[in-house]
Amino acid sequence: MDTNSPKGRFNKVLVIDEDETEIYITNRIIRTTYFADQIVATSSISEAMDYLRQNKSPGDFPDLIFLGINVSSLNGTDFMKQYSQLAEQEKLSGRIVWLRNVIGMEKSDFKKINSHPQIKFIIEKPLTKEALQTIV
Repeated sequence: MDTNSPKGRFNKVLVIDEDETEIYITNRIIRTTYFADQIVATSSISEAMDYLRQNKSPGDFPDLIFLGINVSSLNGTDFMKQYSQLAEQEKLSGRIVWLRNVIGMEKSDFKKINSHPQIKFIIEKPLTKEALQTIV
């Protein structure tokens, strides 16, 4: 991080999405709004889970996770199952922002993800500066 840059609202965020364009847009919005000091991005759930398992300590664990729902061969519900198990075992308290793509989404997946207690915000893709401002 540039030492002359303003401090972000969050220390670290993790972006998970299979679409490189969505990752680029999300990273750019986060960076240009100084929303977070660090951005970690991955295009697969397995990479994201490996990262989370390796960075469990309070200073290393992301404050916020931006989750694109249909990530590679696993989907958002698969991630939430794995994440919930890790969070319960390790007493982790990360919050999740669901970046929702309304096209092509199964209603059953929507209900499962929408009702999950760790989903704190639901934002439609692509992420915008205005939507980012709603996250507290």
